Amino acid sequence: MSRGVIPLLIAGALVAGSATVATAATTPTDLFVGGAGCSNTGPGSQSTPFCTIQAAAAVVLPGQTVHVATGEYNGPITITRSGEQGAPITFVKADGATNVLILPHGGVGFSVTAAHDVAISGFQVIDGAPAVAVSDSSRITVEHNLLTGDPTSTGGGVVVSGTSSDVTVSRNDVFGNRGDGVSVQSGVTGTTVITNAITDNTGTAVAVDDAPGTVITSNTAFFNCGTGIALTGASTGATIENNILDDDSTAAGPAFCGTVPAQSELTVAADATTGTTADYDIVFNSVNDFVYDWAGVARTSAATFTAATGQGAHDINANPRVTSNTGQVATTSPAIDSADSAAPGEQTVDELGNPRVDDPLVPNTGIGVADRGAVEVSDPFQVGGVTMSPTKAPVGASVTATVDVTDPWSTALSFSFDFGDGTAPVVTSAPSATHTYTSVGTHTVTVTGSTPAGVRQVRTTTVQTAPVAPLVANVRAYQTELLGVAVNTNASTDSWQITDSAIDFGDGTAVQHTAIGEASHTYAAPGRYTVTSTVTDFAGNTDVATQQVTVAGGYSALGPVRVLDTRDGTGGVRVAKLGAGGVVSLKLAGTHGIPATGVRAVVLNVTAVSPTAASFLTVYPDGTTRPV
Repeated sequence: MSRGVIPLLIAGALVAGSATVATAATTPTDLFVGGAGCSNTGPGSQSTPFCTIQAAAAVVLPGQTVHVATGEYNGPITITRSGEQGAPITFVKADGATNVLILPHGGVGFSVTAAHDVAISGFQVIDGAPAVAVSDSSRITVEHNLLTGDPTSTGGGVVVSGTSSDVTVSRNDVFGNRGDGVSVQSGVTGTTVITNAITDNTGTAVAVDDAPGTVITSNTAFFNCGTGIALTGASTGATIENNILDDDSTAAGPAFCGTVPAQSELTVAADATTGTTADYDIVFNSVNDFVYDWAGVARTSAATFTAATGQGAHDINANPRVTSNTGQVATTSPAIDSADSAAPGEQTVDELGNPRVDDPLVPNTGIGVADRGAVEVSDPFQVGGVTMSPTKAPVGASVTATVDVTDPWSTALSFSFDFGDGTAPVVTSAPSATHTYTSVGTHTVTVTGSTPAGVRQVRTTTVQTAPVAPLVANVRAYQTELLGVAVNTNASTDSWQITDSAIDFGDGTAVQHTAIGEASHTYAAPGRYTVTSTVTDFAGNTDVATQQVTVAGGYSALGPVRVLDTRDGTGGVRVAKLGAGGVVSLKLAGTHGIPATGVRAVVLNVTAVSPTAASFLTVYPDGTTRPV
């Protein structure tokens, strides 16, 4: 080896004096589950997704997100792989997905075991027992899921156990579980239970046992059979703020709860009081005589509770007026603008993703503007339907879109009008905008109304543009029933919207107006009438069309009755034989139930009996020439 030459080892193949260096493939940041062409052998791409969530859970790496498409997936889904701090493993409902259902069939829905840095968001776990189980894990987030229980099992909604720490249960709808809504068990530390709607569960809404450092903030516990919040054992250093506790068990019905003993809505055992604080909660129970149990002593009101413990100075003992099992409250609820916005863990959005906002119609009695409980009362502004004026116009003419707006908060609204022809949307503070189209067609108009807090309402309609052409009226009249006619003006043509068709039925009755389409009329008597339609369009142009219509009377059947019998004199004529050339005149009007006037024709059955020779009979209207 020559001096000064350093040997270099290159991994790869040497071909014709050139070196190829092998590099590691880039790890994808996204995996996909569900949809056409799926395969559990990978690669989990959008084009070839995994068929099951479990297949993705078996290979997912730190920093990767598993996007799950609409569909039904069996449980349990066992998660044992971990992310990293700042690069979690995330399981989410895919963009555009509707119902992503996890069906554990009475078992565990999601099971997170001995893992860390994992997030689960956007799923519907149906009949779980429990819906989510977290054991011996840390930095786990269970957020924005619907978690329901199996009616025959008692697993509860969310169970956190073992040596788990820093687990966040946030913005979930925990509904109809047989057992506790959220259970934080012995040995767990630093759990946050925040902004959940926990309703119609047979146990306690939030049960914490021997689990210190638990934060319970802004939850709505409603219609549960057990206590709203219960801290037992050495669950010290807890914070309980901004919650709504309204577990009026009688409203759920005896069949649901069975016999419920007298119990408080907020229970903190003596061993759990050290370092534990409670304030800004709504604690209400219309069934039992007490609402608090602190260190084994029952208290009947916030006033006595505060006087004895120093806790709950801003609590409210009044009906929170919860209106749904997702936690919404009425606009008259004492929860509005009365929370502590600086409470530990308090989020800037509610369970439904709406921002915490100030209701200008309610005085602020808390710290900041947040409402107590899981759901914020949002700006009730509504954008109604979109009205186009006109709905049809010639190219080059202006059209105006207007929305019907309800704005009780009188906020500074913004509207975006997209007229659907590729031009830039018109953004304005006014609920209407005008536009001129340069092309023929049917255009979709989209109007988006927004509040400063980000509440959005979207409405759509269509408008038609046509080549410039004159108004041409058309009318079609036809009989539909006895003395009744329908008149149709749909065949009238115009480049403008037709606003009125004035129809004169030609019998002296009042003119009938309709924009375009059908009108109906009943004449007093049969006859031939001239129907006239005068059509007017949006621009004020008019044109006239006429049509004659013959209206016939109706046929009225009478019961069987013999009106003439020459053998016995029925009908006023009695002859043995009529004979050749014999004539009989028969008056029918005003006889046998036949009206005396207004009758244009009658129908009879005529029979000749016992002829003596080959004969024929002619029946014809009296006073006319006998036909041959």
